[in-house]
Amino acid sequence: MQFMLMINEDESAYAGEGGAALMEATLAGHMKLAEDLVAAGVPFSGERLKPAATATTLRFDHGSVS
Repeated sequence: MQFMLMINEDESAYAGEGGAALMEATLAGHMKLAEDLVAAGVPFSGERLKPAATATTLRFDHGSVS
């Protein structure tokens, strides 16, 4: 069984003053999680998704896709 851990963040939080430090701290936390998963023997692959601004959204409602 496979799972996807998806972390959804407001990309604008990394802009402006303090953005670089926040990004560094966030990435350090993500790396710690990855290290813990590997140490526990959990199969792990960490790949970043593209920014939300590039997304295509599909909605399925009563048999119709929009």
